Amino acid sequence: MKQTLQQTAVWIITTVLLMYMQNLSAQCTKCPNSTSTPAGASAVGSNNTASGVNSFAGGTQSVAIGTQSMAFGNVCSTGGSGSIALGQAANAEGASSVSIGHTVHTMAMESFGFGQYLETSISNCMVIGRGNDPTKLLRNNISNSLMIGFNSTLATLFVGPSATYNSYGKVGINNTNPGSDILHLNLVICEAQFTLFNLSGV
Repeated sequence: MKQTLQQTAVWIITTVLLMYMQNLSAQCTKCPNSTSTPAGASAVGSNNTASGVNSFAGGTQSVAIGTQSMAFGNVCSTGGSGSIALGQAANAEGASSVSIGHTVHTMAMESFGFGQYLETSISNCMVIGRGNDPTKLLRNNISNSLMIGFNSTLATLFVGPSATYNSYGKVGINNTNPGSDILHLNLVICEAQFTLFNLSGV
């Protein structure tokens, strides 16, 4: 008898927990002055809007428009499906793009920006570092490439795309157009630029 009562109690508790968890998983969050209207959307914090299906907006004055996107921070926004924007004035417009930092704009699909005062304007590219100010951004406009720079609109380090899946890309230092050089290094000595290494054909 005692064992039967214990089994019944366990069954009741388990059933209640399952019902609660099912109800909890179906709930979406919305805080004061924030809106989340479509299915699966949630908005937390203040003055945020989650208008994409299954989107999430948090922090303050952030907007998640893209489906399955997330905008979190201060005045962040996502327009692309599956995009993520985190930080201060981060904006991820491209589908599956990621924008992390302060005034970072990923405008093309599957692009990535991390830092401050950055922008991607073409798909499948990355930019890391810091531009000069909100009007002088470090921009990557070359597909399948990485640009790194600090306090400038020009990249100090550039890694270019490979021609095939089993070949190497080109690397540029103070140069975003290495040409046929595997490593192209631009130095300014007495205002003269030259290629220090030309490893063509290696």
